[in-house]
Amino acid sequence: MADPNPEAKRPIPAEPIDYAAPAQRANPGYIPVKGRMAIGCLGYILLSVLWFVGLPYFERQWTINGLPPWAGVAGWGAMTVALLGIALWLRVKFGYKGYGYGILSAFGAAALLLFGLFLLVLAICGYAAARR
Repeated sequence: MADPNPEAKRPIPAEPIDYAAPAQRANPGYIPVKGRMAIGCLGYILLSVLWFVGLPYFERQWTINGLPPWAGVAGWGAMTVALLGIALWLRVKFGYKGYGYGILSAFGAAALLLFGLFLLVLAICGYAAARR
């Protein structure tokens, strides 16, 4: 005997579960990754220089009692964290990678340069003390 309603027994196709991350775009931008690294590195250097050059003007024009001595370095650190957060957001949201690498490479190069200068001063002072 034939089934009077064959459509009623057909399984309903399951909906896909939307838990996976969205697929990255095929073209996340026109600038290659090395170009974005260079933009991130040079931009971070420029913003750091502008930060420390503009800090005395800000202190002179906008504060009454001045800033504490650590305010410049703390603000620069906050700026660095904020820029790395923006670079991470661009990476997650749009797939633009390279800006954070440039910022971190500029920060690392500056840290190595300052550490090298510190060691150079120690070596010169040690050499001068040993000659006496």
